[in-house]
Amino acid sequence: MADEYRPLATLFHMDASTAAPAHLEELAHARLTADSTFRAGITTKLGELFIGMPRELTRQLNDVLARERSIAVLWNGIPRIMKHSYIVHAISEEILSTNDIEGVRSTRKEVQDAVETAQHEAAQTDDPYRTVRFAEFARL
Repeated sequence: MADEYRPLATLFHMDASTAAPAHLEELAHARLTADSTFRAGITTKLGELFIGMPRELTRQLNDVLARERSIAVLWNGIPRIMKHSYIVHAISEEILSTNDIEGVRSTRKEVQDAVETAQHEAAQTDDPYRTVRFAEFARL
């Protein structure tokens, strides 16, 4: 595989030439200065630490971010009541799934009633922490 990212140590040991140390320095410098490199700013006795982002991963992350933006635009165009209904449904489905995994038997109606009760109680309380926590849970 030509695009395989190999550790510098591996490349050094694969190089049978007498110029292996010089090649290693060139490879290290090329990786450190590549466009896809994020430099940590931390230097050790072996050199500066960095993260090399594989090209394909960077492309896929960019695609995800672009799709997320378009989804956010669509989401913001939905009426608030529909968003609320979707979130309550998603929370209910997640609870049902978790209950199933844990072997807890519950009906959709029981879970939906529990979610609506928790939301109602959070709205009725003077404790802003409970309201905020329910909103955070809903966003998850």
